[in-house]
Amino acid sequence: MISIEKIKKKYHFDTEEFTPILENYFKYTSTINNPNYAPHLAEIHFNRLIDYFIDIIEISVKEFRIKDDYELYYTDKNQIIPKIGFVSADFEFTIGLFREIYIIWEIKNPDNIKNLKDDFWNLLFEFTSLGKFEYKEKNVNISDLRKKHSSLFSKRAHFFKLFRNYFLTQSEYKRTDELGFLHLGWNTETNVEEWVLNLINAIGVVYKLNSTLTKK
Repeated sequence: MISIEKIKKKYHFDTEEFTPILENYFKYTSTINNPNYAPHLAEIHFNRLIDYFIDIIEISVKEFRIKDDYELYYTDKNQIIPKIGFVSADFEFTIGLFREIYIIWEIKNPDNIKNLKDDFWNLLFEFTSLGKFEYKEKNVNISDLRKKHSSLFSKRAHFFKLFRNYFLTQSEYKRTDELGFLHLGWNTETNVEEWVLNLINAIGVVYKLNSTLTKK
């Protein structure tokens, strides 16, 4: 794990800059009984938030030696929801701000999970320790499995849902083509240095998870 002191010194990264950007973004963006609503000012701070997330991604790429040739895609500005995605040949994640700061990563090549050692699960537990963790399921067969194994679908624990969906699709269909997404979030009132560091480390962990899953 890297430290926030190293990030600030090595990359001249200003963690204190984020709070006034966020405050002004909220100040000018909200349309509900807001006398300060000003779309042109909101867009300025929207772009500053995007730039802030870009800096975090670029620091992560350097710190974790992410070799992939990647592109960045941006949110539709008409939505005024800051979001930026990292896309390479077989690695993709999105970070953004919508009620919370978050990173979301689709579990790639989940059928390979059965071939992995405990290192993969250790990485997964490490990821969940960095913020508020959620597993978001995605599988075209889930509705059929829910009907057939209804007693297993009353559980709410995120790890249980992930394991359940994997084992049921393996049992019923002999393979798992889709498993879903890992989502990690931080309240916007969380200490800036804490969530910035955790987000950078989370990118490093999902890169390792992805590399393990997609290894030929």
